[in-house]
Amino acid sequence: KGWRRVKLGEIVEKIIDNRGKNPPISRVETEYKLIDTVQLNNETKYPNFDDRTKQRYVSERIYKTWFRSGHPLAGDILMSTVGSGIPQWNIFPANGKYCIAQNLIGLRINKNKADSEFIFYYFRQQNFLRIVKGIIIGGAQPSIKVPHFLDLEIVIPQDINEQKRIAEILSAFDDK
Repeated sequence: KGWRRVKLGEIVEKIIDNRGKNPPISRVETEYKLIDTVQLNNETKYPNFDDRTKQRYVSERIYKTWFRSGHPLAGDILMSTVGSGIPQWNIFPANGKYCIAQNLIGLRINKNKADSEFIFYYFRQQNFLRIVKGIIIGGAQPSIKVPHFLDLEIVIPQDINEQKRIAEILSAFDDK
């Protein structure tokens, strides 16, 4: 009672994607960091930005001109779409000068329709993971097609405040 079925496409306000290939990488460290799939994992809430060996950078020019749909913002859900470890999800922790590599998308949830942290935890459920694994295509290079993913139905509380309360509880467990 008080829950409703929605397609993911109905609550996603924006998909942050790049041009289907990796941008030119800067040969020097810059303030413009590239988030890659190797930084995502299903063990933590946030991507691993601590391992400097995995961090790559782009120039200011590439940051401002290469990416067709913008850059991730705090609360966006980052999702890997290609590779043997898919699906993997993390929450983008803070605004900054970050951009995303290929095989990775950001999902900006419409704040009037759902709470992004609640949706993140929903994605982490074993039942939902099984459903998503059912839409993976390809054998040698498994992938998820974004339109297929956005067509999936989920069940969420109608009240966004209830979603936030549930997410707060789950987040408190994560913090421990």
